[in-house]
Amino acid sequence: MSHPDLFIHRLSFALTDWIATAMKSAHFGESDQSILELNPSIAEFLTTCAKLDELTEAELLYTGCLIETAILTQLHSDPQRFALLKEDNIGIFILSSIIITLKCLRDETHPNSSWADAFHIDLAAINSAERLILKCLQYHANVSVQKVGNLQLRLGFTK
Repeated sequence: MSHPDLFIHRLSFALTDWIATAMKSAHFGESDQSILELNPSIAEFLTTCAKLDELTEAELLYTGCLIETAILTQLHSDPQRFALLKEDNIGIFILSSIIITLKCLRDETHPNSSWADAFHIDLAAINSAERLILKCLQYHANVSVQKVGNLQLRLGFTK
């Protein structure tokens, strides 16, 4: 499909944009600049996750669709109480979205405790974030091929 570094760069930029928009809409007071500074960290985090579990671009696209849907759903339902993510839990939010993706797409996945150990993150925080994301998605974690294709095109990659 594309060069992996370019793909992750574009996806991380999209994620950063969605997160900045969400936080601005929820009136967290973070400046656009402080959120945009997260982009290199998000790109590095996605790269690490992709290498740890050999994530495909399709799995990363699916994850991007889940994240976008969860953010938009939360913003539309109650922007003043936007509880989905804060600046200090963005990594857990992205990781939990990847975990949900893998549970949807793979026959066998690592338990959440393996991810917690790999990133030195509290297992309860991962489980809590996973539940919150699924609640925002109304427990519909399936993403249509059309939605994945749409994100792929918005990132500048053809089908």
